[in-house]
Amino acid sequence: MNLGLVARISTIVDYCQCREAVYVYLRDWLNEYARRDNLPPRLCKISLLCLEGLAQIDTADLPLGGILDKIDKKRQSLILYYILSLDQLQDHLIKEDGCPMKQDPECTALTLGVLMRARRKMTDSTGPLEHPFDGHCVASVLGMITDIKEPSPPHDDIFRHHSSRWNRTSYPCCIGDEYTEAMECVKFDVDAGGDIDIILIGRVNTQEIIPVIETNYREFDRDQQDDQSFDNSPLSGRYAVFNIDGDNKTEDELPINFRMRVSSRHLILASKMLRAMLEGPWIENSLSSSKSGRREINSTGWDPAALAIVLDAVHGRYSDVPESVNLGLLTRISVIVDYYGFQECLRHIGNVWITNLRASCEMPKSSLKASLLWLSVAWIFSQKEIITSKSRIILMWSRGLDMTLALPLGDTLDTIEAKRQKLISKFLACLHELRGKLVRETRCAPMNNPDCPTMMLGKLARAEYCLETLNGHPVAPFKGLSIVGLLVAIARSSGQDMPMGYFGNPLKPFRTCSCTLVSRLADRYHEIDQEIQSFEC
Repeated sequence: MNLGLVARISTIVDYCQCREAVYVYLRDWLNEYARRDNLPPRLCKISLLCLEGLAQIDTADLPLGGILDKIDKKRQSLILYYILSLDQLQDHLIKEDGCPMKQDPECTALTLGVLMRARRKMTDSTGPLEHPFDGHCVASVLGMITDIKEPSPPHDDIFRHHSSRWNRTSYPCCIGDEYTEAMECVKFDVDAGGDIDIILIGRVNTQEIIPVIETNYREFDRDQQDDQSFDNSPLSGRYAVFNIDGDNKTEDELPINFRMRVSSRHLILASKMLRAMLEGPWIENSLSSSKSGRREINSTGWDPAALAIVLDAVHGRYSDVPESVNLGLLTRISVIVDYYGFQECLRHIGNVWITNLRASCEMPKSSLKASLLWLSVAWIFSQKEIITSKSRIILMWSRGLDMTLALPLGDTLDTIEAKRQKLISKFLACLHELRGKLVRETRCAPMNNPDCPTMMLGKLARAEYCLETLNGHPVAPFKGLSIVGLLVAIARSSGQDMPMGYFGNPLKPFRTCSCTLVSRLADRYHEIDQEIQSFEC
């Protein structure tokens, strides 16, 4: 089946709102395309690079929701960032006394002149770059910047170097190097005498760790925690530089250039990955293009505060490392630890963080997001007890794997999902069996009441209608259904004890019957609870 046919089928499925009915088949259809070469993320990146504005696109009947709006918003923010960076660079060159290499004012004047002529050429060829930048894509703006002809500085003894950022050979006083340095720079010395600079461009609390959970489906369990509750806890001492003023926090802030000086010896001893990077034929093992001559490691996506804490711990600076951090910061730290393989080196301080966090706050009992963060932390630091307890909570509250995760969890989620589907299938089969029994039943057993089966049948039908299981037995993966949601829906529909004489003489005093849906399903409730309590990943 080719991609065009799959797209047409998907459009019909979206229009008819029958995603659950064809989920199993759609998953197989997309297997060749969506899972090959990590295709969906690549398509989003390609769209971000090539999109020239929403006015340039006719989506026809394709259901894209707000995806294009998000991509276009990101496109505008990136182009704005590049333009503001050029503005900052031009302002920096105007005020600069001399170039960084030789403090030569003529070199600075030459670079400034080249930049101003290039910007005038950009305006003449494409028109003014003004918000919302319709007709301009990220790739074209980047191309205009990287196509700027670099000047040859007028001073002597100049060496040329290969710039990985611009993928070409240039001079140390080139616009490309100045362009990066024009950003706000924060220097953080882990080892002042170190021989490597780790360069991280980003902002605090932007590392993607918080699960994005699908909320378009029926919900009986609402995760009330706001994403901002997982922001880093306030830091003190040498880490205060990473604190954010909440009143001035905006989504459109430009990234910051963090430069962290470290020792290659410590990194090599602590991480096999960094050993291969620094001792092998990688670019990080070559001379840096920086003016200091130190080697550089470029990293992206990490939280600056979390990375600084991890590097301090790797270098043995435990007097500076905080012993108490909140769940958000601990998760960001853990993801970095897992990526570089620092588990053995940071095992002790990791246990301290986990112990202190458990003592200072109550462990989540129903929050799916918090439980997923805890599960990731526990999986990275091999905390079996926490893995077991959090996996049981996720098993109860999860509505399927329809969520976006950037957390390392191994095959833990797959194990939980398989158990969830098994328990839901078993419980739905019990409901189907009970409905057939109530249809045939003439009187209830406890009070020999003829009205109980009739009323319970109606209540069960209403509950199944709410669960969208009345007119058909749903099949795996039961997208949008959680175990807790099923049990709560039946309990809500069950009501109190059944009144005898519902169809009888209203003048006679009522007696109550102990028949309820919950009482009829008590054994099944108990079985499911036992299976959840004994579940281990």
